[in-house]
Amino acid sequence: DQQKLKPHAFDDADAQKVLDNVLNLDDRRWSMFFILALKTGMRKGEIAALTWADIRLDEQVNYIQVNKSIDWSRGDNKPRVKLPKTIQSIRKVPITADTARELKLYRAWQSQKWLEFGAEFNDETILFFNDSLGLVSKSVPQHRWEKVIKQSGVRKLSLHKARHTFATFTLKHTRDIRLVSKLLGHSNVKTTEI
Repeated sequence: DQQKLKPHAFDDADAQKVLDNVLNLDDRRWSMFFILALKTGMRKGEIAALTWADIRLDEQVNYIQVNKSIDWSRGDNKPRVKLPKTIQSIRKVPITADTARELKLYRAWQSQKWLEFGAEFNDETILFFNDSLGLVSKSVPQHRWEKVIKQSGVRKLSLHKARHTFATFTLKHTRDIRLVSKLLGHSNVKTTEI
């Protein structure tokens, strides 16, 4: 079966190459976007919908509250916020100390950008924005991701495969398929097993 032969995730070495490249991007939006993709297993639409109210830092456990997603079904440049894919997709995703640190640095950078634009920056501000401070188009994260992959010199895998990479890494370290399923927001552990 051809589908089983295709790689579904980066191995540890390639994931590190991609992460190293991501950390050196000029545009901090995409550094942070891809860090979250690799380190949380969130879907592209879930990451694109995040506001600062969803980010919990300085708690005993730092986490991201996933409670919405971007829907691009009306067109690439017509994003709208909606509820996530399933009720199980509403979840808290714990984040590591280094990811929390990156988010704090990103928040400082973004608040400076908002100041330069003369825009109000608060907890309802979206993390990832287009050049007019609105929601991002569907193709932009994928296009930026493809550039990162090429610069990293690793095999070409889609942005969605960052989610699979997170799942594979977490499963390898916890050996707990139910935990991985919960972190990914799957409604059924069978989906995670696939």
